[in-house]
Amino acid sequence: MYPDLATKLIFNQTTIVEVSSDYVDTVMISVSIHSDDTDLKHRTFQLEPDEIDLFVATLNLYKNRIIGGRKNDN
Repeated sequence: MYPDLATKLIFNQTTIVEVSSDYVDTVMISVSIHSDDTDLKHRTFQLEPDEIDLFVATLNLYKNRIIGGRKNDN
């Protein structure tokens, strides 16, 4: 069975993040990094709905810190 929704994001021409709904109640996330020595590093994990919310909230926290500037810059 193929996922009904799949997204591939490519960052800096070396990092590929694939997100798909392979299962009924989880999302599959696969991260691949191509290094200069042509060695492919690959990691795959599943997230359940509450874990997806936590993941997105964590990314938003870091995004807001970047946009708003860090408070303790010296």
